[in-house]
Amino acid sequence: MRKRSSSATPPEDPHPTRTGAANGPSRTTLRGAGFVVGGGPYAGDMLIGLIRPVESKTHTVQAEELDEIQDLLAAETPKGWQLASAPVAMAKKDTVLTAEGTIVRRDGVQEIEADDMTALEAKVPSGYQLLSVRVV
Repeated sequence: MRKRSSSATPPEDPHPTRTGAANGPSRTTLRGAGFVVGGGPYAGDMLIGLIRPVESKTHTVQAEELDEIQDLLAAETPKGWQLASAPVAMAKKDTVLTAEGTIVRRDGVQEIEADDMTALEAKVPSGYQLLSVRVV
């Protein structure tokens, strides 16, 4: 375990910032899954976010072999969805495998636009997640 000295320099800010003469007196902070735009080089630029629906389903299947389990879960997975997990269990004194497969939706990606991060996050509908943000 590392000892921390009280006279040590403060830890680096985990959120990188841009400052200096080249960027003027304003400061732009980047953090988390997206940008927090507070002036500086991104002021007045448009933010475009990618969103997609957040939806999952579970299916329980039983079979004698793991290949059969995979085939049964693949048959239950509609187009645009993906198998996220499928833990397999076997009961004592039984040869039947039971798996509970969780599938998640991966289609339905859309773009939304806003002038700042707060407005962009406010445009994300209920049941959707913001995947990425880019500045244009």
